[in-house]
Amino acid sequence: MSKLPPYVLVTPARNEAHFIELTIQSVVAQTARPLRWVIVSDGSTDGTDDIVKKYAEEHEWIELLRMPEREERHFAGKVYAFNAGLARVKELPYEAIVSLDADITFDRDYISYLLDKLAADPMLGLVGTPFLETSSETYDYRLVSIEHVSGACQVFRRECYEAIGGYMPVKGGAIDYIAVITARMKGWKTRAFTDKVCMHHRQMGTAQSGLIRAKFKMGVKDYAIGNHPLWELFRTAYQMTRKPFVLRGLALGAGYLWASMRHADRPVSRELIAFHRREQMHRLTRIFTCKGMAGEDSSFPIEKGASRDASGALQTPRQTGNIIHQDAASGAGRGAEVLKLLLYVLVTPARDEAKFIELTIQSVLAQTARPLKWIIVSDGSTDGTDDIVKRYAAEHEWIELLRMPEREERNFAGKAHAVNAGQKRVADLPYQVIACLDADVVIDSDYFLYLLEKLVADPALGLVGTPFREITDETYDYRYVSVEYVSGPCQVFRRECFEAIGGYVPVKTGSIDYIAVISARMKGWKTRTFIGKYYLHGRAMGTAQCGPIQARINYGIRDYVIGNHPLWELFRSVYQMTRKPYVLRGLALAAGYVWAFARRAERQVSREFIEFQRREQMHRLMRAITRKEISSESSAFPRDSARVPK
Repeated sequence: MSKLPPYVLVTPARNEAHFIELTIQSVVAQTARPLRWVIVSDGSTDGTDDIVKKYAEEHEWIELLRMPEREERHFAGKVYAFNAGLARVKELPYEAIVSLDADITFDRDYISYLLDKLAADPMLGLVGTPFLETSSETYDYRLVSIEHVSGACQVFRRECYEAIGGYMPVKGGAIDYIAVITARMKGWKTRAFTDKVCMHHRQMGTAQSGLIRAKFKMGVKDYAIGNHPLWELFRTAYQMTRKPFVLRGLALGAGYLWASMRHADRPVSRELIAFHRREQMHRLTRIFTCKGMAGEDSSFPIEKGASRDASGALQTPRQTGNIIHQDAASGAGRGAEVLKLLLYVLVTPARDEAKFIELTIQSVLAQTARPLKWIIVSDGSTDGTDDIVKRYAAEHEWIELLRMPEREERNFAGKAHAVNAGQKRVADLPYQVIACLDADVVIDSDYFLYLLEKLVADPALGLVGTPFREITDETYDYRYVSVEYVSGPCQVFRRECFEAIGGYVPVKTGSIDYIAVISARMKGWKTRTFIGKYYLHGRAMGTAQCGPIQARINYGIRDYVIGNHPLWELFRSVYQMTRKPYVLRGLALAAGYVWAFARRAERQVSREFIEFQRREQMHRLMRAITRKEISSESSAFPRDSARVPK
């Protein structure tokens, strides 16, 4: 863990006697305590002050600041209270500011976890986590942007908070949302990290009113901050699917329309509205087309690899040579413990990968948790791939080269045959996990340890992986695509899961990794991409055999062969038209699908598979269109989560 920046904590509170003691107890238990915690009582009359005074007498770093009572109740009051609290600590040498609501609880290392994120990345200006509510409502990050940091607990780098001018006192609310958008406008990264959550003890927006009234106010707020009308339409449609059905969405839509008809004052700048709407349309397009977004990246990146100097100024990008920096000594200790529980083998199919494979081998050699055996299957390579592998195999007895005969026809079924051949070579070894790794992938030193720990923690997980980044401008990630999908360049299976699905299905047109993921869920296993890490992929997806346009045609054919729903494919094609080469890319995808349909191309998956997949696609499409929030841990088609598949 990096040296944590010193921080201060400010909590505005108005009549929070019911919850604030729980919040105080959570902060008192923290492993990293603040220099000062100012709790600002905003005219409370319910005993909130007495509770705070009791703890302030016991802990000198807790201070109660009493604000005068005010007749008018609105969200700007929270800003005035927060600013008053912050003024009390301006002379302290803090580097981070935590804005915490008075109805929040969390575990004892929650704040240190977030401070460590700031210490690790100087580009991060604002961080937080998802929250859970004690009601049936759940707020998470499967489809909502992980760049949004909820206002319940926001942790600012001091320079970032000062750069945005602090919170804006908007009576209609959204002060936290405006702060997040403004931070990104100023060039800072904002991020909600999903490895932890905090507990929010009342339903969002209901502190002042009931649920329907709260939704109406949210609609007014959405207009005030400049939400795009199309974005608001889909928000309204989604709210109609939540209790109390229809009324909830109508209340939100009514609030937005009412504010629009009255030409309600917009307290934010024209520039913020324009930036904000670009992000919304960018995200909406990606939602419709199932496009993933980087868990670590902004939708509108400033500059790849950019950094900041001590003053917070943006600096020129520099290549560091490492994907993610880790403490190797501590990783080795963890690796030994994990390997006592799960042993793994590695299989890599390779065909003419001389350009990339040495980097892959070096990445695996650097792992803190090494495999029992690594079978590299040369699928008829003729470019020197075999010579590179032989050199390393001579130095490391756990690396083995398996040579497949040359074949004239080049197709994706070859990868499946190669992986399955490699798996047979290790069939007699006492492993519990099998990892399938492409020969053009670079990973950091505790990558496999990270994924093995996930399997240890949850016996129901059958297949895990992470997002990846490509050397090209393409980025594949998980902002809106389901985290249940595990990308093919690196898939880590529990042995029972891999054997239950019968290994990879040799489909000539591709999608063998996708078929494996769906098949695993059909068998009752959980599949999951964890966004806490990523790996580097050495070439653009699908271009190993051809150029980008032909690759899109091939994808379209593949989509038909595996049974994609026509409506799903339509949205995929529309999105591809927005990517270079514009229009042609989407037309190529659609052409491949239509061509395969017209020829009645053979479908090499079962009818049950197609039906299961289409149900998931339509389920996800409806949720995407309506901006439905889905628990990042749960399946879109939940099964008995306590059951370990047999």
